[in-house]
Amino acid sequence: MSYEPNATNVHTGDTCQKMTINQLGSGGGVLLYQNAAVDSGNVFEASIWLRADSETDVEVSLTTSSSSHHYRTCGIHRVTLDTNWQEIRFQAVPAYDNAQANHQFTIAPKDIGVSIYIDDASLTNITDTKLADIQGKLNQQLPVPDSPFGLHINKGHEGVWPSIGQKLIRLWDTGTRWSDIEPTDDNYNWSRFDLYVDSLIQSNDPDCKILYCLGITPTWANTASSNTLPPDDMSKWDDYVQQVVQRYKGKIQYYEIWNETNVSTFYTGNIEDLVELAQRAHDIIRQEDPSAVILTPNFAFYGLTTMAKYFHAGAGAYADAVSCHVYHPMENVGTRDRM
Repeated sequence: MSYEPNATNVHTGDTCQKMTINQLGSGGGVLLYQNAAVDSGNVFEASIWLRADSETDVEVSLTTSSSSHHYRTCGIHRVTLDTNWQEIRFQAVPAYDNAQANHQFTIAPKDIGVSIYIDDASLTNITDTKLADIQGKLNQQLPVPDSPFGLHINKGHEGVWPSIGQKLIRLWDTGTRWSDIEPTDDNYNWSRFDLYVDSLIQSNDPDCKILYCLGITPTWANTASSNTLPPDDMSKWDDYVQQVVQRYKGKIQYYEIWNETNVSTFYTGNIEDLVELAQRAHDIIRQEDPSAVILTPNFAFYGLTTMAKYFHAGAGAYADAVSCHVYHPMENVGTRDRM
């Protein structure tokens, strides 16, 4: 990769930075980064103007790195560049202060033989503006609805769901994954699934909804005998989704496409297959139960990079809402900073 100032077709001023990518690293990319001084818990808005000499994809991010935490992403935006200048803008909340980690404003091109032009990069602390907006909402003294609060317990069939006013219950680790209910091809066992759904409906507030997480491939469905890869024949996925939605129409109101897709314990396929799984499930659910709410595949831990790739591939069209898990074993970091 080579760098040089360029005075042709700048965005503002006399020159911009030209970056030419001659080869990609072992990880499939290259990085141009500028160290940034940021503080944990503050909200920063990143802005940068980019163009290229031909169409190419690039990721722009604010990343954190230290001896114990290697390149965690605090905020990211993935975009396709062309010959016209365009502004990339996103917000980020660093998890660590500068004393604990290094922060970089990072550009990651994805293609060889292309030149990218960079101008007018900035990183602005907008915490006060954000807090003022939040305070304005608090000053309205609006009641906090109970609808945002849900529950996840994997012994619901034993009738131990607490009555705490939850309005959503998620089925996971309940023996109701695809691999559990279709142990062999076209041989469904609904006994445990029925037990959970019927128990939840009978023992909870009638306004409480059920969220079901689709996925986890039966080992018979691909040649790798893997639970974390998509099926070799995507029509098997179609059959499974259709069977579930037809059986529980009116009983299950939310469908999540897969669990924690950036964690190899649950998913090791590629983004293209994940998008296809989402698109196929979306089309089936829309046809069989139009009132159901469709969630994206779940992203967890520091899953922003996977999420950015997923949405850049156009998969936002196949969901009504984004699903993510914000927990992470971060030392000395509170819940607000994690979120």
